[in-house]
Amino acid sequence: MATLLEDKRIWIDEEFFPDGNSLFTSLLTVIIAKQIDYLGGMPKVTPKPVKTSEKAEDMLRFDLENENVPIRNYRLRVRQCEALGEYALAEHIRDILVQEQDHQIALATALGMAIPNVSQADE
Repeated sequence: MATLLEDKRIWIDEEFFPDGNSLFTSLLTVIIAKQIDYLGGMPKVTPKPVKTSEKAEDMLRFDLENENVPIRNYRLRVRQCEALGEYALAEHIRDILVQEQDHQIALATALGMAIPNVSQADE
C-alpha cells in the first residue's frame, strides 16, 4: 500500500521503511517525515515484520534483503521528485540512498556475495 500526497503527487511506499526497529531507519523516518510535512502531507508508516535467526549469516542475509527494495524505491523517488521540481527532497533521498547502498555493499561483502543488481525500478 502507498499513500499519495495529493498536492504534490509523490508516492511514499511502506518499503521506504523496511524495519521499524533500527536507529538508522528511525533517522530516515524523521528526514522523510519532515519533507512530507513540508509538502503538507501526513506521514504514514507501517513497519514490515522483521525476520530473525539464531545464525549470524542468516541475519546478514535478511539485512541484505531489506536493503534491496528501498534502494530500488529511492532511485525511483529521486526521479519522481526531480520531475516535480522538488529538488531539495530529491537531494535528501539521494543522501539516504548513498547510505543504503553502502550498507548493501558491506553486507554483500561480509556474505561473500556479489552486490545485488537492483537497478530495475518498478514504475
